[in-house]
Amino acid sequence: MFGQAINFGSLSGVAGDFQAHFLAVAGGGGGGNAGGGAGGFRTSYGTSGGNSSAENPLELSFSTRYDITIGAGGARYAWTAAGNGSNGGNTTIAENGGSTLISCVGGGGGGGINKTPTFGNCIYSGATGSNYLSLDPNTAGYYGWYRSGSSGGSGGGNSSDYYGGSGIYAPSGTLNQGSAGGKSGQTKRGAAGGGGGAGAIGGEGLGQYLTLQTGGNGGNGLQSNITGTNTYYAGGGGGGGNAFFNYTDDQYINGTGGLGGGGSCRAPLGWDYTGSEETPTDNQRCANGLVNLSSYNATSNTGGGGAGRGGNGGSGIVVIRMTTANYSSSVGASTSTSGNDTILVFNSSGYFITA
Repeated sequence: MFGQAINFGSLSGVAGDFQAHFLAVAGGGGGGNAGGGAGGFRTSYGTSGGNSSAENPLELSFSTRYDITIGAGGARYAWTAAGNGSNGGNTTIAENGGSTLISCVGGGGGGGINKTPTFGNCIYSGATGSNYLSLDPNTAGYYGWYRSGSSGGSGGGNSSDYYGGSGIYAPSGTLNQGSAGGKSGQTKRGAAGGGGGAGAIGGEGLGQYLTLQTGGNGGNGLQSNITGTNTYYAGGGGGGGNAFFNYTDDQYINGTGGLGGGGSCRAPLGWDYTGSEETPTDNQRCANGLVNLSSYNATSNTGGGGAGRGGNGGSGIVVIRMTTANYSSSVGASTSTSGNDTILVFNSSGYFITA
């Protein structure tokens, strides 16, 4: 029921004619070498992002249209130039022609690499003649590969340099929306960190040089039952592990995605791509032998962060729960009822009109 007892936090808007509960999650960040951060998570219906108190419900007016903008998931790092995965898009709830009531910040992109990759001829079976991303010290140099993840709703994870030490500062999350990203392993060729989740920071890359190194797990998201079903949202993406000796080893342990749709990073066997992964290009098949590129995306409409090694972030979501007598119509929402309440779920941008 709408009138459940909740310890409300700060006001979401000025006083209106009636109140409505909400859940809003921004788009998750795209994965780099490290996991992408989850989109910012805000709600009046239980624990809010960063394990903060529930916010006050929305203050709405009669006979008014409210516009919903759903943030897109951030794109995976392209592995063609220095950079990170892209940040996710912001999610907003706004009065049509008026003020923005709620804004959630898109998740931070996972750390990629800090140099333009050197390209060479692929020597691996199944992709002869195409290009690959070379991390060979004779052509690219050992130094300067480290790159910090991007800040966002939750922060993206850090990637690592050949020499550890640069990844000790985790990318930050937004206050009361998410958590920091994970640090990279503090060692040569260290494993990358996981993306932060709405409920927990991203895991740190673990292991030592010349041993098997484990990518950090994505931080867990938070659970909400605003729809009547307990559901996790805004989990961070898992970070990429590292080969224990040379670049062509397939012996990696990669981070798993956090609860709430975070993408899980894995090391395919050779070039055997299965499941929900996209069909790889020849360049990606070759790159897999060196940087173990994969394509595990976060779950759509969870705001989860994309997996390290190249997963896209998940799109966001908005849920509005109001007394049925105050609801008129909506576009772009699926609707259901629970007792005296109408529940609107927006998986894409749209609007609703009050009675």
